[in-house]
Amino acid sequence: MIDPSARQPADPLLRTLGLPDFVPFPLLRSGFLQTVAGAYWPQRRDENRAELVRVNLGENDETIVAVDCPTDWKEGDRVVLLVHGLAGSHLSSYMNRMARKLMRRGTCVVRMNLRNCGIAFGLSRKTYHAGITRDARTVLSWLATRYPASPVTAIGFSLGGNLLLRMAGEDASQPTAPLDSLVAVSPALDLARSSRKLEVAPGSWIAQVFLRELIRDVDRLQRVYPDLARVEFPRKMTIREFDERHIAVTHGFKNADDYYERSSSLAVLDQIRVPTLIIGAKDDPVVELRGLENTKLPANVSLLMTEHGGHVGFLGFGRQKKETRWADDVTLAWMTHQKLLVR
Repeated sequence: MIDPSARQPADPLLRTLGLPDFVPFPLLRSGFLQTVAGAYWPQRRDENRAELVRVNLGENDETIVAVDCPTDWKEGDRVVLLVHGLAGSHLSSYMNRMARKLMRRGTCVVRMNLRNCGIAFGLSRKTYHAGITRDARTVLSWLATRYPASPVTAIGFSLGGNLLLRMAGEDASQPTAPLDSLVAVSPALDLARSSRKLEVAPGSWIAQVFLRELIRDVDRLQRVYPDLARVEFPRKMTIREFDERHIAVTHGFKNADDYYERSSSLAVLDQIRVPTLIIGAKDDPVVELRGLENTKLPANVSLLMTEHGGHVGFLGFGRQKKETRWADDVTLAWMTHQKLLVR
């Protein structure tokens, strides 16, 4: 058994948090295996106890959020907003897992379904995309109305991480109330480079899984709203081609390049003013994060970049044998250090 606590981590933030370096399980060292195992690792299913609430996004579009509050939570205590990634929903494994861990820490958790995702399918005429920041702002405004005295931490995964970072960068010193901090795990913050990464193996294998879900949902949506312009997809396609044929056309971008430029968060990271943590791995086969450690970030934005971990994987040894999700441990420790968690 590897003891990750036997040596001091090189990263000063990890030393501050009292956490070890990430040590992947011996048989899960590659980014591809970390990604696949991370998605299918056995865990408890959602217990279906959440309150499901419709939120109006404007123009007769809606989504559904899942609200879980501990019995001892009270008005004014922190709320955490979770935002999923591509082809995900409030039932995605990482959303369930993080919600349970935060609930045990006494935090009220709201899991957001992006447009037409999961149980929110059919409630909006348009699909979501990586830069649809107005929807996150709308949910934050709804939280401000429902919990007027409660501050909010937002945690986003993959596409959801980029969306939150982009929103915080656009808002700069005037973040949407009540947001006061955010965490992004494996964020797709450079959409152009990430789309190119998804054109070559092993990323291309994962892209085909995404595309099956995305194309299926577009076909289903066209049956719900027959007046929508029909989109024909070729038999073989890349993520970039999907973005060119569907996302750009549906959401008013000139083309995929315009969508990537106007929606990526990389260009606005230096404008973020709320305390922020970004967690990523150099061997991520889905999004391109290599080189981010050389990007000049403001003092309030912390970056933890590992050699291994894949995409929202980070399955490895922790401080206790029962701990297998290093990124979860880092997120909770960082929130505690920032005094965002009370226990």
